Parts: sequence; structure tokens; C-alpha cells
Amino acid sequence: MFKKKENFNLLELHPFKNSNYEENDGIIELLIPKFTNKFLVKYLVPKIKRKDFKVKLDDVGSAVWNLIDGNNSVAEIAVKLKAKFGPDFIQPEERVSKFLLELHKGNVINFKEFKKGV
Repeated sequence: MFKKKENFNLLELHPFKNSNYEENDGIIELLIPKFTNKFLVKYLVPKIKRKDFKVKLDDVGSAVWNLIDGNNSVAEIAVKLKAKFGPDFIQPEERVSKFLLELHKGNVINFKEFKKGV
């Protein structure tokens, strides 16, 4: 997942979007390409109707996605979500961190610090 084996604090990282999406009534649908192979993209994708998988996020996931801008750190996103969803939203740092790591594994987001090669 991460190329360099360095110590880092995930809460200090700044995520940015690396994927297309659609927004309907405040709910985000991520558009994940079905094919990444250059040959398939060139010859097969123009012939199929749906070129992307659609992954529909819930309210919390959509709120996180809307806060991902490359300027907000993971910790800042967690604080803003806690303020938005109130005291019933428990363990915001852990939940946001796990969600963002899954998005990173799927190449849907990246982190500014890794893009620069830090």
C-alpha cells in the first residue's frame, strides 16, 4: 500500500480525491473504472454501456468525501464530522482513518505527503 516504510501519523496526512464521482441529493456515488488494462480500455470500453462501477456512500461516507480537498488533514475531517453528527458519532478518528485507508487501497484517494515522495 505505502511504498516507503516510514513512520507516519495518519491523522496528520492530507487526503485528496483521485477518482470521479456523482452527487445526488447529498449522497456521493464513486465511479470506479471497470478496466484499467490499456488494451481493454482502448478496445472493449467503447463498446460497453457502463464503463464504471458505482459505489454509493452513506451519509457519513458522503460527508467525509465532501471534506476531502487536500487541505483538510484526517484529524480535521474527524473533528468536523464529530461536530456535524454530534455525540452519537463515536470514535471519529478511528472510523475516518479506516475509511480513508480503504479508499486509498482502492486508489480512490491519495495523500499529499506521499504524492510528493515524503
